[in-house]
Amino acid sequence: MSTEKKNAYNIRQLRGAFGAGMRAAEENASETKVLVSGDPLIGRWFHSFEDPQGKGPVVWQGQVRAGDGKLYMVQLFDWVAGDPTSQRLVSVEEMKNWSFYESSADMLECYATYLRHRRTAGDE
Repeated sequence: MSTEKKNAYNIRQLRGAFGAGMRAAEENASETKVLVSGDPLIGRWFHSFEDPQGKGPVVWQGQVRAGDGKLYMVQLFDWVAGDPTSQRLVSVEEMKNWSFYESSADMLECYATYLRHRRTAGDE
């Protein structure tokens, strides 16, 4: 199989796995209570990036569950299965270059765009 065909096959696998993962994440999120708060970050979905400037590969996907304005508890989700994996405490300073979304569907749409741009740039 040519390298081009292998890359196309790998991209299709990744898209399928990510889509299945997001569906599972949505199901898990709907079953999990999120604290109601006036804090605009609570309940938001996010991507974090390898580069502290908000560029480069996506590292985490998850949802902000609780916080006090300085420190936040986030729920991380598995990339393939979409199951909750671990919870982490992160400072608001660490989050300043993350991308935040209103819903997991918005997060998925943004990630699909990210993959298209990477493919176009030959960054697979």
